[in-house]
Amino acid sequence: MKGIIKVLIVALLLTSCKTQQNKESESLLIYQSSKEVVHEVVRILPVCDNLEKDIFKQYKTIVSEPISYTKKLDQQFYYAITKENFNTLFSAEKIKCVIPARSHKFNFYNIYYNEKGMAKKIFINLQNIGQTADTINKYHDFFKRGLVYILNTEENSITLIAFNVFRNNDVPDKIKHFFKTNEHLFESVFMTTGIGTTEVLIDR
Repeated sequence: MKGIIKVLIVALLLTSCKTQQNKESESLLIYQSSKEVVHEVVRILPVCDNLEKDIFKQYKTIVSEPISYTKKLDQQFYYAITKENFNTLFSAEKIKCVIPARSHKFNFYNIYYNEKGMAKKIFINLQNIGQTADTINKYHDFFKRGLVYILNTEENSITLIAFNVFRNNDVPDKIKHFFKTNEHLFESVFMTTGIGTTEVLIDR
């Protein structure tokens, strides 16, 4: 009888060890798979070389403060959105480079595309994004601030101007006044203060 009990105990221990090994193997595969997916999706966007050109100087009447250029993209570029969702929203694989700059209250980004006509395509997609369960789940955290989108088809670029609309709630009116006064200088401009809140400022 004791011999049978010993055999049963040994068999139980072997089964338990094998089950644990299988679980560890499955966990390792899931971890490796997740790493591979992230590696494939996330693209590190390059900063343009020509940072000496003061391309945002025309907006100084809005900000009323110095604008400084940076040599790297910080988390403010993505804001609270994941890089994966940002890359999908802006077709990151088609982006040539980005020029980032900031002032005390604003962040500026010029996004240049490689493929002809891509900036206009992304601009239209951003302008028409609505409040669906899918878009809110993926992109809500990117749009929960003030954003101005400026299209330049000649340069195949989109300029983003970002600001905290809750802390600086007088800024939207300043922006509207600026673009109304300088409408002749721009092609197409719209503003959002949340996902699906598109307000067209210039459309020519």
